[in-house]
Amino acid sequence: MKWERAVIVVGLAFMSGCGTTSSASPTPSPPILSLTHVGSYRTSAFEIPTTGATEAQWAYNCGHIFGHFRAHLFDAAGGSSLIASNTGRKATGSENLSQTVGPGYHIAVDSTCRWRILVGTDAPKSLLPYPAPLYVTPTPIPPTATPAPTDTPIPSDTPIPSDTPTPPWYPQGYQLYVNDPTIAWEWDNSVSKCQDAYGVQGEYCWGMRVVTENGCQSSIYAEVNILQGQTVIDYSNDTLAGLAPGQEGELAFEAFENTSGELQAQLNKINCY
Repeated sequence: MKWERAVIVVGLAFMSGCGTTSSASPTPSPPILSLTHVGSYRTSAFEIPTTGATEAQWAYNCGHIFGHFRAHLFDAAGGSSLIASNTGRKATGSENLSQTVGPGYHIAVDSTCRWRILVGTDAPKSLLPYPAPLYVTPTPIPPTATPAPTDTPIPSDTPIPSDTPTPPWYPQGYQLYVNDPTIAWEWDNSVSKCQDAYGVQGEYCWGMRVVTENGCQSSIYAEVNILQGQTVIDYSNDTLAGLAPGQEGELAFEAFENTSGELQAQLNKINCY
């Protein structure tokens, strides 16, 4: 009987302790980056921690018109990766950043709308609310004493724009580079590098203008094949130290060929670093 009483007392004490013990929920970490903006923007540098699940959440709102939202994550060395690309009136999304850690990261946004970005570690999984729209739908005119017929639209001081396609980011006359839609180019033999060409017999020069949507922080390199008819007989290349987003650059491809017949240049590659 004494042993049975001891066992009962210990068991009650254990159950009482289990009933009163509670663990406090972890306090969420403050956001690494929280920003609301309109149009294109480049954030300040931030660090992605080595522990925890880091995520970039985004939302944009164009109101009643179509727009676009694109965001690239850049590392300290200048490398980039696309974390968001969407076209429409509004949308939300997220991207896991845990595979990239360390300091010196920033985000470059290209958009025609108002947008919001939140970068956080172990953040709640619910997506960001939409920001206020960039374009506000006109307020309807209140009815007058003599209401208009139901089949007659009520005029508005601010007409609603039509759903026209978003114009391309590159200048008129350029074409997108097929292997990288953030690069556009055009042939132009009037570039300054070709002005002193044709001074020597057999000298050829083909000029090119190039522009990038997000810039090339280190350098931009281009290469062409030189054709005689349909046969590749040589190649030429040129490079620039770097381009800012939307900045145009001039390249020239020279050749000295002691051959008869007309030569042509064929674009082979454009690389942005």
